[in-house]
Amino acid sequence: MAVDGGKLLQAEVRSLANTADGRVVVRTVRAGTAGSEPDEIDADAVVVAAGAWSHRLAATLGDRIPLQTQRGYHVTVANPGVNPTLVVNWVRPRIFASPMEIGMRFAGTVEIASLEAAPDWRRADALLTLGRRMYPGMDVAQVSRWMGHRPCLPDSLPVIGRSPRASNVFYAFGHGHVGMCGASGTGRTIAELVAGEQPQIDISPFGVDRF
Repeated sequence: MAVDGGKLLQAEVRSLANTADGRVVVRTVRAGTAGSEPDEIDADAVVVAAGAWSHRLAATLGDRIPLQTQRGYHVTVANPGVNPTLVVNWVRPRIFASPMEIGMRFAGTVEIASLEAAPDWRRADALLTLGRRMYPGMDVAQVSRWMGHRPCLPDSLPVIGRSPRASNVFYAFGHGHVGMCGASGTGRTIAELVAGEQPQIDISPFGVDRF
């Protein structure tokens, strides 16, 4: 798919590799072609922003990054029959109730587990139990559950900058609980680096070499 002069390719990226002429090869497998030989895409520059899976791609270049996933859960109640107009935080049990167009969402839990670990839906069910205590008259006939991964580093700082082993590979991941808040600033910084410009902020605290 062409978008504003670019090409959008949906594929699973398996690894990255340097070339002798200073470029980088991205090895991918197209969606629906599992088991086939990877396609190789030559690139002048690559940005790794793959969330909780980013450290696996970095490792294919030899960069060892101690990223771990903090898994979050939420439940969404469609047509709850209660209509608060603001997000409500029940402080003691650390649960947030967020009114949304699709219903009432309850969230507020963290689980340290691997990417391969199966979801523990008891955590989502516990959120619903607390939500019903917040709103005893809530209609829970339609409930959906969700689990997602937050990529986190031991010092709670993201990784932003060049790979020490490939100057044309740029890392932008590990924002933990503030990924959406940090996305715009990180995007601007990465764009400056790719364009060969001096970033507007000091990115030395976010370098890979701190580990």
